[in-house]
Amino acid sequence: MKKTSPRGGSTAVLVVTNTLVCLKSSVLGVVDPKHPINYAKKETPPNYICCRCGAAGCKLWREYQTFLDHQTLLCAKCAGKDQKKDVSAIDAAGRYESGDLLGKIDQIGWYVPAVPTEQNDTYWGYTSVPEAGCTWWRNLPTHPVCAPPQRKVRQIRRRPPV
Repeated sequence: MKKTSPRGGSTAVLVVTNTLVCLKSSVLGVVDPKHPINYAKKETPPNYICCRCGAAGCKLWREYQTFLDHQTLLCAKCAGKDQKKDVSAIDAAGRYESGDLLGKIDQIGWYVPAVPTEQNDTYWGYTSVPEAGCTWWRNLPTHPVCAPPQRKVRQIRRRPPV
């Protein structure tokens, strides 16, 4: 959420969790056109991070049918926890046994694979991802290579509710 300060500039509202400050998409951005994506490379842009634990450089999931301004990116572990799904046996392709008649799936509850466009200005719809985007996402590690830093963050300034 952006607000105009009395001096005319804009201020940002932070969402504070127990270990990480997660800026709303209008500030940090779940997309960043300044960092386009090359699907041929096994690299993620700087904004492609889990909003809960800070995991980066791995597969992420996004909320299905959610406006970009309200979008949240989560790693497999955080998405499983959020959706109360056991993803402990998730494989390298980002699929796990659903326990239903569906077999192995890449959706974690209402979270679907987060595949940004090559311009990194939005995310592909679940059934619209081009093959190169699917391959890029499948080739990312399912879990972060190293654990994200656990750091305590304190809120800089408290703002009264609007």
